[in-house]
Amino acid sequence: MIWLYRMPNGLGFSRLGISVSNKFCVNIVARNKIKKIFRRVFQCNKKCFGEGVDIILVLKQKSDQINYAYLEKIILGLAKK
Repeated sequence: MIWLYRMPNGLGFSRLGISVSNKFCVNIVARNKIKKIFRRVFQCNKKCFGEGVDIILVLKQKSDQINYAYLEKIILGLAKK
């Protein structure tokens, strides 16, 4: 489960914050891989998130699938809401 928080920041650009707890992802390599995928999804799809907003992505549940396509689908689905 991934939570997405969005707040206007009053700047002309968007910023990204990422939180992946070691409670849900004990392996440091897997945790860094998830954060890298989050950053990549944000960079490739900035228009979906809007301009002048702060985006915070929080991993709230252990994820068995750590691949780009799956996480991109989830994050973009949250961004459209």
